[in-house]
Order: sequence, then C-alpha cells, then structure tokens
Amino acid sequence: MLSIRVLVIGLLFIATANGETFKQVLNRALEESPYIKMLQANKKSVEGLIKQAKLLPNPEGSITFGRLYSQTDSGIALTDFSISQRLLLWGERKLSVDMALKEKQHAELLFQALKNEYIGKIYTAYYTALYRKKLLQVAEENLKIAENSFNYIKEAYQLGEETRINFLRAKRLLEQAKLQYKQTEIDYKVSLKELSSIVGFDVSQPEGNLENLPQIEDVDIQNLPNIKALHLQIQKIQKEIQLQKVLAKPQVSVELVGGEDPVELGKYELGLGLSSTIPIFNKNQGNIIQLTAKKVALTKQIQREKQTIAYKIKTLKDRYALLKEQLQKLDQSIIPDTKKGFQLAEESLKMRQITPFEFFDWKKEYISLLSYRYQLLLQLHQLYGEYISITGGKKWQ
Repeated sequence: MLSIRVLVIGLLFIATANGETFKQVLNRALEESPYIKMLQANKKSVEGLIKQAKLLPNPEGSITFGRLYSQTDSGIALTDFSISQRLLLWGERKLSVDMALKEKQHAELLFQALKNEYIGKIYTAYYTALYRKKLLQVAEENLKIAENSFNYIKEAYQLGEETRINFLRAKRLLEQAKLQYKQTEIDYKVSLKELSSIVGFDVSQPEGNLENLPQIEDVDIQNLPNIKALHLQIQKIQKEIQLQKVLAKPQVSVELVGGEDPVELGKYELGLGLSSTIPIFNKNQGNIIQLTAKKVALTKQIQREKQTIAYKIKTLKDRYALLKEQLQKLDQSIIPDTKKGFQLAEESLKMRQITPFEFFDWKKEYISLLSYRYQLLLQLHQLYGEYISITGGKKWQ
C-alpha cells in the first residue's frame, strides 16, 4: 500500500514539474516569438534615422568634356568642372537629430503598446486552455458519477428492484457523459493548439490556479505607451515646423570650380565660389499649414483616446466586480448547498427514498454549477486579459 502511495505522489510531482506556468510560457514567448522579433526589428530600423540626421548633405559635382578639332590636331579635353557642398543652415542639423530621436522614442512606445496587446492575447489564450483543462476534470467527475449510477441501477434492475425505464435512462446518461467528456477533451486540445500558435511553440501542459485572480486597478492614462506615443508625435511635428521655417531661408553652398582657358588651351583656372538660392515669398508655408493641422488633429485624438481608455477601464472594473460578486455567492452558499443536496440525494437513492429521476436532476444541477463556476473564472481572466492589452497589467518580468 505504501509503494502505491509513493508512486502516486511521484506521478503528481512529475506532472507538476512538467507543467508550464503562465510566466514560463510568457517569458519564452517574449524571447522566441517571431512576432516579438518582428516588432524589435521594426524598432531597430528607426535607429538609422539618427545616423542619417547627423550626416552632412552629399556634395554635388559636374564635369564637362569637349572635343577639339583643328587642321593639325584633334581630341577630347576637359573644359569645365565643379564641386558644390551645401552648408547646413543654423539649427537644421540639431532639429533633424531631435526629430530622429523623437521618432526612435515613438517606435519604442509603439513597441511597448503592441507588446502589451500581445501579452494580453497570450494571457487570455493561456487561461482559456486552463479553463478547458478544468472543464475536462468536471467532465471526468460527471463520467464517474454516471458510471457509478449506471452500475448501481443496473444491479438493482437485474435484481428486479428497479424498472427498465430507469435502467435505460441511466444507460443513456452514461453515454451522454462519455460523449461530453470526449468533446471536452477535443476542446481542450484545440485550445492548446490556439495557444501554441500565438506563442510560436508547443504548449502541452498548462499548470496554474484558475482561481488566482489579479486585481484591475486604476492607472495613470497619461503614462500609457500609446498616449505617450501620440504626445511624441506632436513634439516631433513641432520640431518639423521649426525645421520647415529654417529650410525656407536661402540655401548656401560652397563651390570649387575649374575651367579651361578659352585662349590658352590646355591651361585651367581654379576658383572658390559661394552660391545661394533666392528665397521665395511664403516658401514651405503649405507644409507648415499641413503640419499645424495635423498637430491639432493629434491633440483631439489624444483627448478621444483618453476618454475611450477611461471608459473601457471603468467598464472592465464594473464587470469584474459584478462577476466576482456572483462567484462569491456561488462559493459561499449556492455550490455548498447544492453539493450537500447532491450527496444526500446519492444516499437517498441507495436507501430507496427518492427515484433515480430525482437523483439525476440533483446530479445535473451540481455538475452545471461546477461548470458555471469555471465559466465565471474564465470571464474574469478574459477581462483581465483586456486590461493587460490596454495598460500592460502588472510587471510580468
């Protein structure tokens, strides 16, 4: 007897050891997921903008060849050449670098926002799989009850102590319990495949406590990554407006020019020169008007996003509190009372104090309540998954 207990404990330890907790699955997904790697690559690609902003404009050059024809000689000769380097305007380089830095910060915030959505998606899929696993346990318990009931009624029927209709009903309920168990098992396997497709690797044994419910708390909406990203866009537009005003000024270039002497062929003259564009009235004014309008639109978008997020979080909190209240009522009175009634019905059936039909009604009610309880737990976790997608939830790492 002792060896059997040791074996059972050993099997339970192995099952727990091989189980994959949510944190383990999440950490591995954040390291290995192709989706996260894609987001990281997109974020890193922005770094090239900073390097580009620090560089001087490329120089421009021109060269001209002419063919010489005469009675005694002919050939190709270099006639003119020039190299021009545009000089950066005052503040142009700094503004360009600032804009590139804002773009990098914006990319990092968008990465964090998308990462939060991804974590929320993993959280929901993981606890859905865990919910299906718990339902499979309920279906297994239902199957055991149906088997015990059938065996008892079958024995009573063979002794002539039970009617054939009760025997047939017990047999039908046993078949239904088997089908329900099989379907629940299929649903569980499907949920594992869905979770595996999201994280990018196989998850076969989720291990966790479905009743471990985190709290939905108020957050500072102003500090959420998507809101901060919008503010950064406005700051970038402000820098871009300043840059457009700078670029509206005359563009100055330094030139090195050379040309063949038209009189003494074969001799060249070199010189340095300055060139400048002629400013045009209201130059870049159209770009500035567009950027200003975009800035106003982003300001309104921030207001709308903050209102939307505040409403979503309030709705999540209200629904979360309502579901927890229902769960509390189930745990405190409804399920314990129903369980006592079911156990009493089971004893009464053996003592012939109630009919099998009454017992089956008690069994159905008890199993339904267990399933409903897990459905409430799943809905609570689904709400928290939405909360993670919006706010990031608690720090998982």
